[in-house]
Formats: sequence, structure tokens, C-alpha cells
Amino acid sequence: MNADRGVIYVLLDHFTRHLHPRAIEIEKRLDAGERLNDLEIAHVAEVLEEMTLLRPLIERHPEHRSLAERVIALYAGIARRGLENETSPHSDATTETAGHS
Repeated sequence: MNADRGVIYVLLDHFTRHLHPRAIEIEKRLDAGERLNDLEIAHVAEVLEEMTLLRPLIERHPEHRSLAERVIALYAGIARRGLENETSPHSDATTETAGHS
């Protein structure tokens, strides 16, 4: 389990530096009624898939379970909100292809 410490450190650093700031940016856009673009959809799906793959690590280190659950809730909420904005008649259709230039 000592080898897990390095992996956990890298994962926490990645979350702090990349995943959380990106999630906050995406949430702000969703709050403004915008839609997820293709890159954001792929990012959300990838994060949720990675969290599933990390389940054995979290089971070995239950002290990190709460954080893992919050990450899953954050990204699941983004996915849910993105779907709501997709089906909302008031969502901004112009952002559908954002990030593809």
C-alpha cells in the first residue's frame, strides 16, 4: 500500500490543478444556460470512467472515499445539468460547437 501513496498524491494534484478548475469553468457556463461542447462531454465521461477504475484504490484507502464521492457528484451534476441545458428551449445553441475551431 506504500506504492498507493504516490498514486494518490498524483491524483490529488491532478484534481486540484486541472479537474476542479475545469469543472468550475464548465459549471459557470452551464449556469448561464450554455450547452456542453463535444470536448466537455468527452471530458466528463472520461472523469466518471476514471473514478470507476479508481474504486479498488479508494476501497484500500477509505480515508479518501469522501473526496472521491464529491468528485463523482460534481461531475455527475455537470452531466445532469448539461442534459438539462440540452433539452431546455432557453439554452444557448451557439455554444454547441465551441472548442472546435
